[in-house]
Amino acid sequence: MAKDPNALPTRKGERAWSEKDVESVRSALAADLTELTEEMAAAEAQAAAIAAGMGDTSDDQAEAGSYMVEREYQLGIIENAKEQLMQVQEAMARFDRGEYGICDNCNQPIGKARLLAYPRATQCVECKKAEEAQG
Repeated sequence: MAKDPNALPTRKGERAWSEKDVESVRSALAADLTELTEEMAAAEAQAAAIAAGMGDTSDDQAEAGSYMVEREYQLGIIENAKEQLMQVQEAMARFDRGEYGICDNCNQPIGKARLLAYPRATQCVECKKAEEAQG
């Protein structure tokens, strides 16, 4: 990750990044990485257990349907965790490349306050709002 906090971009009016700010972002990303990895493993285990239990319901369509709904739910959790995990890994890679804090859309600083609140952010507030307004 970035070695020099002063190398991280800020928006007009923001104070420069401190070592404490950088450590806060690093810690948040590391915690997210651990949490998401554990969440994904738990959901995968649950989905596997559900799939194993489905074999016992060949004569009960209602129970089989219930298993299918629960399994789909767990698969959704897995996909969501994978997406978030990729975001965390990309944020860490951006640090390594010296690109952390630059908006993917407008190439301006994302903003220190936004990154401290949401370290995986890849867009400034204005670009994110515009993206959400488009649908």
